[in-house]
Amino acid sequence: MAKVITVQGHNGTDLDLRFRALEKLNELPSEVLEKLSKLSESEKAQSYFKNPVLYGTLKAFLK
Repeated sequence: MAKVITVQGHNGTDLDLRFRALEKLNELPSEVLEKLSKLSESEKAQSYFKNPVLYGTLKAFLK
């Protein structure tokens, strides 16, 4: 079963980046995707992804 979504970006490069990210997310198990979705609602979680230092710390911890 499939649904169609519209992906919008600020420019062509942003659109491609968003589309590729969504393709990768679509490959994840539903359980993981649901948890990532919940994290995306958290301003604190978003701050870790926006800040290069915090993201690096998170990435190193998870490896």
